Formats: sequence, C-alpha cells, structure tokens
Amino acid sequence: MYAVLLGAMGLTAVSCDKDNGDDGQTLSPNTISAKWEIAASTSKYASFEFNRDGNYIVVERVEGENYAVLKNSVGRNSSCSLFQKTATRKASTRASSDSGLSPIHFGTYKIEGDKIILSGFGIIDVISFTAEEFTFSFTLEATGKNETYVANKAADPISSTSRTDMFCRTW
Repeated sequence: MYAVLLGAMGLTAVSCDKDNGDDGQTLSPNTISAKWEIAASTSKYASFEFNRDGNYIVVERVEGENYAVLKNSVGRNSSCSLFQKTATRKASTRASSDSGLSPIHFGTYKIEGDKIILSGFGIIDVISFTAEEFTFSFTLEATGKNETYVANKAADPISSTSRTDMFCRTW
C-alpha cells in the first residue's frame, strides 16, 4: 500500500513541463505577439515585433535626426503600431538606404522549440521569456554574427476593442 502511494507521489513530482519563462509563459505566437523594445540604447536593433499570424518586423536603431524622419514617415501620434503601418509591404524588404532611414526588416517567422526562425533574416535563441521581458540571442543569417539582447514588452499603442482589432489587428 505504501509503495503504491510513494510511487504515485513520485510520478506527480516529476511530471512538470518545461517552459521558457519564470511566470509560466510558453513560447507561442500568442505569447510573443507584441512589440519588444530593446533595453540597451547602444544596440543595433530598436525593436522586434511579432503578430499571431506569423509575421515579424525588426527595426534597426535610428539616431538623431533620422528618428524624427522615421517617426514622421510612420505617422505622428498614430494609433497603430509600426507593424500595422507596414503590413502591406512585401516580406524581407528593407527601407531604402538613400532615404536616410535605418532599415526595417520584415517577413514571416516560425517557432521551433526555443528558437524563433525569422525567414530571410536570422534566428532567435530564447534565453528567458516572461510576459514583460524577453532575453534572447540573435544570429544574423547573412553574417552569422551573434548578439544577446534584453527586450521589454512595449505598451499597446491603443486598447484592444472589436473595432480597433478590425482596423489594426486583422492581418
């Protein structure tokens, strides 16, 4: 009798699932669907953004006057994120180098275990993931260069309602 009870207790103790975060978050399109802003102002990238439909946008950091140009080109006081503004562009396109803007990369992504594969751009290896913070190693496909980043979840530019979701979040 005691052996059966001990065996049952042992099975419940070892049946925990692996997750990628401290707060029970597992890596999926639903949990990463957000704009993740890179914490370090000296990093090459300003943000990584993912949606539930498997699309990504990566924005390289802009400095000085270029930031104002980019902000104005996207729209002042816009209610939709940069992701929503660029949703109609083709995959893996970059901003023109003669425009004075830092490049914006976009395309599709897929999740394979603890990796997020950004088609035509690179691979993210997840180090830790919570609802508000995302630490990862990013390997650029073209060069093989690898860097580690800490990103914080950006506040939603607008609250989610059925009308705003129809307008901004349907793609």
